[in-house]
Amino acid sequence: MKNFRKRILLITALMILTIMIVGTVFAADPSGSGTLAIDGSERANTPSVGQLPAQGGNVTEVDITAEVITSKWAGYYGNITGLIVLEDSSGNTFYNWSDASPTGEVFATRNPSTPTWGSIGCADAADIGTEATALGLSTGADNLTNTFCATCGNHSAFQVSSQPFTADLCTYRSNVYDNSGDQIINWDQIILDDGNYPLYTTIINQDTTGFDGRSWDFQLLVAENSSISTMTNYFFYIEIA
Repeated sequence: MKNFRKRILLITALMILTIMIVGTVFAADPSGSGTLAIDGSERANTPSVGQLPAQGGNVTEVDITAEVITSKWAGYYGNITGLIVLEDSSGNTFYNWSDASPTGEVFATRNPSTPTWGSIGCADAADIGTEATALGLSTGADNLTNTFCATCGNHSAFQVSSQPFTADLCTYRSNVYDNSGDQIINWDQIILDDGNYPLYTTIINQDTTGFDGRSWDFQLLVAENSSISTMTNYFFYIEIA
């Protein structure tokens, strides 16, 4: 599992996102993510070609460690600045409140329409089967259920809109790495579903050491359709608790 998850972190697109949240006072549902400032995107370097001398008449035992970049997953990470506003429909501000250390969740979905937050719940086996089929994630060591499963990590208690989720309630969950490697304390990853589309969800960890040794507010793992040549578009939402 640890070697597998190490490969998963060699993700196809690492995008540093600074998210500016603009919400409405007393809003019950998560809001759109506002400004998404992409500061960079990287992928792992292709491993160098190994070479061995060959001598006629010899047979040589060779142990090979292969490291392959996944084509099925992508990662987002970055910082969050919250701003709660009181304004009219034209964007004229009556008052605002800055939140330098917001808590809550970040969501990513392929659904171009606003999720049905009142129907949000843990993704079940049928949801996961549909997602795996849609994105070609049914096979391979980096398939969907090897990445998100009841034994793939933990998640803390959280709440979406008015719906509470107790710790480890959702079966399809995981934790991405910090700079020390595999861990189950921070960077919770959960798959939720609103009855139409899955929502890849992470709980915000303010100023926490991430996969690269730097301090981030969130790290989010999302699935990518490896069977098509075009990139998958994700729509981001956030809830400030």
